[in-house]
Amino acid sequence: MIFKTLWRWVKRRHPTKSKGWRKKRYFTQTATGDWIFESKKNKMLFASDTKIVRHVLIKFKANPYMQEFEEYYRMRKRAVC
Repeated sequence: MIFKTLWRWVKRRHPTKSKGWRKKRYFTQTATGDWIFESKKNKMLFASDTKIVRHVLIKFKANPYMQEFEEYYRMRKRAVC
């Protein structure tokens, strides 16, 4: 679906150019596949290239308004930043 949307955009942007010219201008070939969208500034990433980052659950009893958990929340904030 993303490819179709990109290809329609390329065709709309350059209606008089050939298919080969459009492909050469906006798409590249890599070891993993052909027709990889790429511009001079950005390269299209695959969803599979994104690392999964799991979040750490907050302790059930922890309350940000209680002083006894002040250090706990300070450490959590430092770990995120």
